[in-house]
Amino acid sequence: MLIVVAMAFANRARAACTVPDAFVNGFVSGGTAACTLKAALPDATPCTVAAETGYAVDAASTKYSCLTGTVTPPAAVITGCLANYYQESGATAADLKCTVCPAGKTIAAADVGSAVTVCDMCKANFFQASGTSKAAFTCTECTSGTIGSAVAGGAVTVCTAASSTTKVASVASTSPKTSLWGKHIVLGVVIFALAAYEF
Repeated sequence: MLIVVAMAFANRARAACTVPDAFVNGFVSGGTAACTLKAALPDATPCTVAAETGYAVDAASTKYSCLTGTVTPPAAVITGCLANYYQESGATAADLKCTVCPAGKTIAAADVGSAVTVCDMCKANFFQASGTSKAAFTCTECTSGTIGSAVAGGAVTVCTAASSTTKVASVASTSPKTSLWGKHIVLGVVIFALAAYEF
């Protein structure tokens, strides 16, 4: 009887943890053993999360773990927004919001800061069609030609047409037949000259 009771308590201890009802800001279920919100988390059987799309994360552990009834959250920390995602709001990892740039625009990856950011560049093959500042400009896709990604400036840009270079290869004749024919012509000229001289 005591053994049965002991086993029951041991089983309860192993299943005592529960995954929180919300992940740390910037994280979603993912990885090798994806966590499920509010699901049971057995003792010594961790589950994993991953950075949400657009969020940068450091290299620390992304595991939720349980030990004797206590849940330990991931050690990993959100560090900022990835390229093509701007800091729409927030000032720390706890409240940062990374949002994808509008079509045609982009921004370099950046650590979370105290101020919001804007997508300040036109993507490659998108030219600055209007606007004179990073806060107000439009990017339009090239219909012909190309242009590299560039930070918006005080003037519009244009797509550059690809240069066309035609190379004409020189052909050198090395054919034995051609050389022999040339010799025949020379010989014929000499014979003709001698015949005319004798005449």
